[in-house]
Amino acid sequence: MVSEDIKKMIMKFSEAGKSAAQISKELSIPRSTVRSTIKPSYKKKGLHPGPSPVVSKLNEKSIAEAVRKIRKSGERITSKKVLNRTRLQVSTKTIQRTLRKCNMRYKKIPQKIELNDDHKRKRIEIAKQWIFDGVQFKNVIFTDEKKFNLDGPDNFCTWINENMALTRNRRQCGGGGIMVHGAMGYDGYFRITKIQGNLNGTQYLEVFQNLTSDLNARYKEFTIMQDNAPVHKCKAVTSFIASAGIKIIPWPARSPDLNLIENVWHMMADYVYNNHQYRSLDHLLQAIYDAAEIIQKEKIDVIKSLYHGFPDRIEKLFKKDGDIIN
Repeated sequence: MVSEDIKKMIMKFSEAGKSAAQISKELSIPRSTVRSTIKPSYKKKGLHPGPSPVVSKLNEKSIAEAVRKIRKSGERITSKKVLNRTRLQVSTKTIQRTLRKCNMRYKKIPQKIELNDDHKRKRIEIAKQWIFDGVQFKNVIFTDEKKFNLDGPDNFCTWINENMALTRNRRQCGGGGIMVHGAMGYDGYFRITKIQGNLNGTQYLEVFQNLTSDLNARYKEFTIMQDNAPVHKCKAVTSFIASAGIKIIPWPARSPDLNLIENVWHMMADYVYNNHQYRSLDHLLQAIYDAAEIIQKEKIDVIKSLYHGFPDRIEKLFKKDGDIIN
């Protein structure tokens, strides 16, 4: 027990501005005794004095309301936007701590193709039309465009040791890239054409004419699949298709999940981005051609299996009421 005289001396030193450590040394008593004498209420309640919270419960509610309104507007939620809406006199770091306290995390949002009811209905209608028309999918040539970047994809991943620091060179604007047009057939046919600059109707017409000339020399019968990009539907291209009597399979909008060449693009990307970043567009282009050659030589069975599995994609499409199947 501490005598009343000692308590009075402790309080006198405290009022004089001395710290608990100084008082403890001066009176040769434990520091805990000094603290319990100066602030007995904390000892009784079993509380740690500590600083008062920067953000009160009321302010937490205003932050939650700001988040709700930003989310409702469809905007990206950032700590700076929340701070501007609440006008609290705190830092963005404090806002971030409060958001984490509310079980929120700052994460990258994956991209996904959003379909409305009209898109889903049209996808089902066209799939039913394929079945009604008896489309022979082995005769369909799937086409699409793909861009390869010098710095590779954003989701470039590899396994490394925990103590290893691995980085990739970051160039301004990604260092550039190359766009190619691809076409694939059931028998392993795979054709790559480099696109010069931005793709327009005139350039696509030239690519399309060269493609059909190549297909006429290889197949007796074929049907071309192309999506609904504006360059695919321009007047010059549609006029050529009509005059040449080329069969085009009807294709629903926003449906890359049904295009078999998307699977081949993934295989291509694995080969192209397998080793390293590229120093020049010429090196990147050569890697693209090398990957296309590997596809033609080694992946014929994979391409055939994709064609054989196309009816399963249609069945999945019906089961999901027209929604994206993967």
